[in-house]
Amino acid sequence: MKTTFRSKLFALLALLLLAFAGAAYATSPESPPGGAVTTERLALAKKYIADVPVEAEVRAAIEQMSNMVAPDQRALYSSLAGGIDYAKLREAAELAVAQIFTDKEIQAMIDFYGSPEGKSIQTKMPQYESKMQPVMEQVLRGFVEKLQANNVMVSQTPQ
Repeated sequence: MKTTFRSKLFALLALLLLAFAGAAYATSPESPPGGAVTTERLALAKKYIADVPVEAEVRAAIEQMSNMVAPDQRALYSSLAGGIDYAKLREAAELAVAQIFTDKEIQAMIDFYGSPEGKSIQTKMPQYESKMQPVMEQVLRGFVEKLQANNVMVSQTPQ
C-alpha cells in the first residue's frame, strides 16, 4: 500500500488532533451543560493555550514533515505551510478547552505545564510522538485493512 504525502499529512494532523484532544471524551459533573462557556472559563482556557500554544505543536509537526517532502517540492511546501491560519487554530483550541474541561481541570493543566516537569514533558513530546507515529500508522493501517477485508463501512459522521 503506497502512501502519498497527502495521506501522511492527513494521518499526522489526525494524530495531532487526537493527541491534543485526548481527554475530550471525559466528562465532569462540573462541566456546563451543552458546553456553555463562562467568561472565567474562557479566560482560563486562553491562559492555558498561551502557556501551551497549539501553534508550536503544529509548527513542530510541519517542520518534522518537511523532511518527508521531496527537495524539489520544499519551496511549495513552505509556501503552503505559511498559509496556515494559526489564529483560527488558537481560537478553536481555546473554545474547545473551555467547553470540555472544568475550571479546576484547566487550572491543573496550567499549573502542570507551568511547572519544570510540565515544561520538560512538553519539550520532549515531539520526540515521543515521532517515535510513536510509525507504530500508530502501522497498527491503524492493519486495522483499516481488517475493516476493508470484512466490508465494514466507516462513516465520516458518527452514527
